[in-house]
Amino acid sequence: MGNTQTKTRVIIGDFNSHSTVWGYDKTDEDGEMVEEWIDQQQLSLIHDPKQPKSFNSSRWKRGYNPDLAFASNRVAQLCHKMVMDPTPRTKHRPIGLQIRAAVSPASVPFRRRFNYQKANWEGFSSDLDAAVSNIEASPENYDLFVKTIKENARKNIPRGCRTSYISGLTSETADLYEEYKAMFDSDPFDEATTATGERLMSAIGEQQRQSWQNLIESTDMTNNSKKAWTLIRKLSNDPREAEQHYNTTAIQVAHQLLLNGKTTTKHPKVQVDWNKYNEDQGFTNPFSMDELEEGITSLKNGKACGLDDVSVEQMKHFGPRTKEWLLQFFNECMRSHKIPKIWRRTRVIALLKPGKDPSEAKSFRPISLLCHSYKLFEQLILNRLASHVDGLLIPEQAGFRPGKSTTSQLLNLTQHIEDGFERGQITGAVFDRPFCSL
Repeated sequence: MGNTQTKTRVIIGDFNSHSTVWGYDKTDEDGEMVEEWIDQQQLSLIHDPKQPKSFNSSRWKRGYNPDLAFASNRVAQLCHKMVMDPTPRTKHRPIGLQIRAAVSPASVPFRRRFNYQKANWEGFSSDLDAAVSNIEASPENYDLFVKTIKENARKNIPRGCRTSYISGLTSETADLYEEYKAMFDSDPFDEATTATGERLMSAIGEQQRQSWQNLIESTDMTNNSKKAWTLIRKLSNDPREAEQHYNTTAIQVAHQLLLNGKTTTKHPKVQVDWNKYNEDQGFTNPFSMDELEEGITSLKNGKACGLDDVSVEQMKHFGPRTKEWLLQFFNECMRSHKIPKIWRRTRVIALLKPGKDPSEAKSFRPISLLCHSYKLFEQLILNRLASHVDGLLIPEQAGFRPGKSTTSQLLNLTQHIEDGFERGQITGAVFDRPFCSL
């Protein structure tokens, strides 16, 4: 094999030795000899205890790891051991060693996305203001309004998707990366290839450290941590796993939802008497521009869109005429008690619950994505009702109330029990579910 100091070596075979390093309960004499040998030869064991055993003993009815793989220390971190499917006429499973490049791009599913950082927001706002001037603000024209937004978005906001991306790769290191790829394809074990890979990793690592430092200095983890976690995942440079396909269909999940929602108790339909909400209470007054501005500001960026595909980022860059159109549209919905048909529909995404069987429909948790304009309309109504309704609720009501939670309810109950104990009283409690200790 040549000089062990300069040659890169890969050794795979059945060593028939026991050692706790590769999964045995104890180390025998042969295992000690192998450990001493790999230290002398400057080799590293490539082993993953989570992988299946490479040999199944019919005598002892259990699996073992007599088949080992070693690689030179300089490339060991780039190696990945593979234990493949069993083959007939042997109790040994084939093993292999995959040599990965020092830097490899992360592959992501293709999906065209708006690049809001490079958007021409000034042109988007002005073009949209000019276009909505010819549209009447009514629920029937909402689809035309959405179509106008999409046309101006495609014109002023670039879209695309990088399916192959390396975090920390700059224009200066791109040429070095191309050089390394050519050298790796020619001879991945050559000393020059390894040295070039180390220089490339060092340059990319320095850029990632600089990005991390900028993140720490500019990100407020208290108010919004999404940007921080997004960048952390990018800096990890781990290949993104492909989306897993499940055989459970959307119809099966929808049927399960109907079964979950069925109940034997019939509740009478609530009829709202709008006349009792007079103008003195302000519930039926037209919305003002200040209320609309406050509602738009409260929306959070980065949220998935509903069926109209209008994002929060686009709504926050509406021009004055577009906001005036939206305000008149909301007031018309309030006056006529009508909403667009698309608001009555939702985009449902089924997420697999952790540790559940993907072949069963009940293992999925559905998430409904509403149109952001609909959520904004609801927010404007909620802002008017919240202060009035909050005064009518009992102090013990904590659900969906700001400043209250289950923790505060437990503290209130504990304090009530302690106050009664100090007065020599006994406190009893009735729970609608099986009792659990506090």
